[in-house]
Amino acid sequence: MSIEEIPRNGGGRPRIFDVYIKRNGLGDFRLWCEQDDSFDCVHVEVAWTYPEVQHMILHYKGKTKVCLVCGYENPENAKFCMECGARLE
Repeated sequence: MSIEEIPRNGGGRPRIFDVYIKRNGLGDFRLWCEQDDSFDCVHVEVAWTYPEVQHMILHYKGKTKVCLVCGYENPENAKFCMECGARLE
């Protein structure tokens, strides 16, 4: 997925960042930003807000509920996030 970052000061051209699903060092599927070489940058946080990304990551992770607020993987029967307490859909 590509994320467009518009400069805050209104000047300059927007930048495009690519975010992928990649295995981390523990073998877990996570969102990863190519530009920042990071699993935890602002572009990854923005990507989590897109419903198509949430559905895509669920396909890779299996029967878990991923929290839309913090990205924590919860059991499929959880109603609230075990990490931050947010209501799960």
